[in-house]
Amino acid sequence: MPARSEVVFLGNGVSPGIVFGQALKIDRQHRVILRTSIPEKELEDEVRRLRRAIDASREQLRVLKKRLEKEIGPEHAYILDAHMLMLEDRALISEIAGLIRRERANAEWAVSRVAERIH
Repeated sequence: MPARSEVVFLGNGVSPGIVFGQALKIDRQHRVILRTSIPEKELEDEVRRLRRAIDASREQLRVLKKRLEKEIGPEHAYILDAHMLMLEDRALISEIAGLIRRERANAEWAVSRVAERIH
């Protein structure tokens, strides 16, 4: 049997103790967002799904900001304002919705394409 070489990963533990076994490494720099074709008759449903996701994200950020203001103070929680403003940006949302319609593609893919462009 061939010898295995040891690989050491540095990171933050999510629970106490020591564990030996297989590790799952998540590469956050190279996420794969699959493109799904949306039938023309379902495009407006997909745009509505995008808008519902934006509304849900806005509410999640509002709740998180409120909690952080209590826990660490408003001078640090303000960082979430930039994220909230992006969710209010009509031009950005319109660009994503337009991409969904033009490319007949899923919302996740359209968001990732627009995010890549502005990044």
